[in-house]
Amino acid sequence: MVSSQPDSGDTVLQPIRARRLSEIAVSQITALIEDGRLTIGSQLPSERELMGQLGISRASVREALRVLESQGLIAVQPGKGGFVIGTVPQADILPGLLNWFEEHRDEVLDVIEVREMLESHAAARAAERATPEAIAGLREAVARMRFYVERDDLVEATNTDREFHRRLYEASGNIFLKLLGDGIVATLFGPRHSLLRIPGRAERSLRDHEVIVEAIAAGNPQAAREAIYRHMSRARDALASMRGGDSASSQEAGGHCPDKER
Repeated sequence: MVSSQPDSGDTVLQPIRARRLSEIAVSQITALIEDGRLTIGSQLPSERELMGQLGISRASVREALRVLESQGLIAVQPGKGGFVIGTVPQADILPGLLNWFEEHRDEVLDVIEVREMLESHAAARAAERATPEAIAGLREAVARMRFYVERDDLVEATNTDREFHRRLYEASGNIFLKLLGDGIVATLFGPRHSLLRIPGRAERSLRDHEVIVEAIAAGNPQAAREAIYRHMSRARDALASMRGGDSASSQEAGGHCPDKER
């Protein structure tokens, strides 16, 4: 008798990654910072209050605070608690960032790979279809990001970075591409903010955005696509440099750049 049950060899199940309670706490606190309910200088609730509000253990609260501090979103002062900050001294950045990226490297590289595929197409279509109003909106987002980068306000610089990419998807004129892009842009505020904290990365990202906009304004789809490839490749290179690697490791991590600047 032929079995009606499916052959287990034809069924491919993907591993389920359980989220730690501390990661959920990080997401909730990050959301409060992102939407302005916690501003620079705001004090977080005490550990005991966070335990009660989030329903998690003290160990999970402390792990969440450690992650937020390594991302540069908060500073924990002994005896006082956690405070939302804009930046921290450069000497304090790299050890925490390196630890955080080591723990989330695959997640960050996966996002970069997907963004490269979607945004390169969005930029090319925007070069063909963007209205004068859409181009003006992209330039406005770049100007606002420059304002915050020059003032070392990397929380707001991260928000304007996200706004730039939202406008890029919108300028493509493809509603489904915009919906996909909005879903990606809306996530991972912490990793975006952490990337901008790598020394020189915020300024480099800003210059990349300027090149992308000019290619779109010039109506050059290939130049716009290549500008996105370079932008994403530099993000991978920044991660590789923190790990003591080289740009070759970023190519192995995924994506490509047909005309990468050196």
